[in-house]
Amino acid sequence: MTAIAFDAPTFIAWSTDTGISSEARFLRKAAQDTQNSAEQSQALFGDKGNTIDRIQELVEECSLTGWDGYDGCPISPEAAHLANDFIRVLSPDLPMPDISVEPDGEIALEWIASRSKVFSISIGETNRISYAWLDGGDHGHAVAVFDGEKVPRKIIEGIQGAVRRSETGVRVT
Repeated sequence: MTAIAFDAPTFIAWSTDTGISSEARFLRKAAQDTQNSAEQSQALFGDKGNTIDRIQELVEECSLTGWDGYDGCPISPEAAHLANDFIRVLSPDLPMPDISVEPDGEIALEWIASRSKVFSISIGETNRISYAWLDGGDHGHAVAVFDGEKVPRKIIEGIQGAVRRSETGVRVT
């Protein structure tokens, strides 16, 4: 048996379609159903489907104000949608993040290599993604714009930096 690896299809266009006819609604629903079906297939969508499922679980768990026992804000549908889009367009070469919810209702995606090597992003209701990193003594934070179709270069570089294995050089004399 021969296995062929390829990126899962991404049908995000249905979410930004402006068609209002019954045909447009039918096509939008068909594209969404196809995307949902692909995401349920481990062979086609890999760990991305599990990650999107985890986001949905968190949306359900954190749907009411005070979900954290304090005054935690619920996750908005917009934040969940943007987080799902981010996972869908994330390169298959990158590992999936750990997912959590912040008290302000934003979804946190974190790549943690060690206590001193972390990259974290926060996705809320707007296309502005806050991100922060810790790499030994180097640390910082910034904001990038996510268009729903491509992960910003600075965020890709940050994830790669966090997950890249420590390179130890061997000196030959």
